Amino acid sequence: MGQVWVKQGENASWQDSAQAAISLQDRGFQYGDGLFETIRVHNGNPRFAEQHLARLAASQQALGFRLDTNEIDQLLPFIFEAVRRNHVTQDGIVKLIVTRGSGNRGFAPPDPGVPTIVLQATSYQPLADEVYQRGLTAIVCSDVVFSKSRTVQHKTLSCLDKIIARGQAQDAGADEAILVNEQGQVTETTSANLFCCLDEEVRTSPVSCGLLPGIARQNVIRQLHNLGYRFAETPLLIDDLKQAKEVWLTNSALGVIRLNRIQNIGEYKISCVYDIIRQAYWDDKGYKGDCIC
Repeated sequence: MGQVWVKQGENASWQDSAQAAISLQDRGFQYGDGLFETIRVHNGNPRFAEQHLARLAASQQALGFRLDTNEIDQLLPFIFEAVRRNHVTQDGIVKLIVTRGSGNRGFAPPDPGVPTIVLQATSYQPLADEVYQRGLTAIVCSDVVFSKSRTVQHKTLSCLDKIIARGQAQDAGADEAILVNEQGQVTETTSANLFCCLDEEVRTSPVSCGLLPGIARQNVIRQLHNLGYRFAETPLLIDDLKQAKEVWLTNSALGVIRLNRIQNIGEYKISCVYDIIRQAYWDDKGYKGDCIC
């Protein structure tokens, strides 16, 4: 049986995952009023954990949660402890959830609010290499993302729009749904950032188009620079996807995975650039120094 770390106010403890509980009045449960991070464990190490915590700190500050940066930084050893306690020695996922805590009925944020924090580590079965070689399929979602939304650049618990979009993909027999903003710019998919190869250059839309600043995205961009590939952050359009030679998706769980087809848009072949970037991403330790667990 796994263990979960739960902190509500000053009370923090490791609990059996089957019996762990939060208040029914918690705003994360009531309204999706919370944030989360999905940290990939590879070879027993939580990759890019510091970057995930930095993003969480920025998001909670932007959205008015009452956690200070020091308290978030202090979560790092608990992430490693969650991996150790749950015997995630190879591949796994650490889920870190922060809600605004319990409060009275209604949308008004509690003042003062006392956040709830939950940490869980579980084993994870990566996709087979043949899936990475074959690639995934996608549709273009019929709904529109509003690029100026206060929440679109944050990993919030309120994921209903993306759940609906993924349902559209499922109904169409596809793996993913590509999201487009009110200006017709391609933003991301329901669970990943999107890159394409066009005119001998790798491109991705900037965060200002209305997309999550993904941790995998950030590190793939760094690898592209390190390896000397031409790269640009520029708003992508559907016409760009029609002309692209390749389209990749990036997220923490999958790393880098290609699309082989976007319905009614185009089909894509694999290239050595994809293989090089995918390998470079996983060759990166994803943590500073030696393993501390």
